[in-house]
Amino acid sequence: MVGAIIESADKPFFGYGIGMGTSVGSMLIAGDNTVYLISEGEWGRLIGEMGIIMGFGVIVIRIILVVNMGIDSYKKIASKDFLPWMICSVGLLAIMQGQWAQPTSLGFDVILGGLILAALRKPNPKLWLVKTIDSNTETVAASGTNYLPN
Repeated sequence: MVGAIIESADKPFFGYGIGMGTSVGSMLIAGDNTVYLISEGEWGRLIGEMGIIMGFGVIVIRIILVVNMGIDSYKKIASKDFLPWMICSVGLLAIMQGQWAQPTSLGFDVILGGLILAALRKPNPKLWLVKTIDSNTETVAASGTNYLPN
């Protein structure tokens, strides 16, 4: 990660172009040789493809997203909700520096991020309201709490 930032001074300001750092892009440009033209790491690829400003921008956005999800997951532990924290153990590293050039890895990281965000969501009890036939009161199916109709 540090090497990508240090070596960014050698890259063009606007980058080499999106797709050039992927394995397919480098194969189409260089021929049959399986060589990485920009960088093997994700952060080096981002800076090499998009340039210094856009590459650092994407890296900063990914870091901010991971830090916010990590802090929010840690706060959920106080309310005895361990699910976001357990998913973060795998998801945060994958989201921060996962290889998004490959569609399989990108899809995996998107699913992990979505699961973390869904686990952080505060449940809405009105979504689970069930009308009973016997009375005009509504009950939450999971907890049995009674709500008066609006």
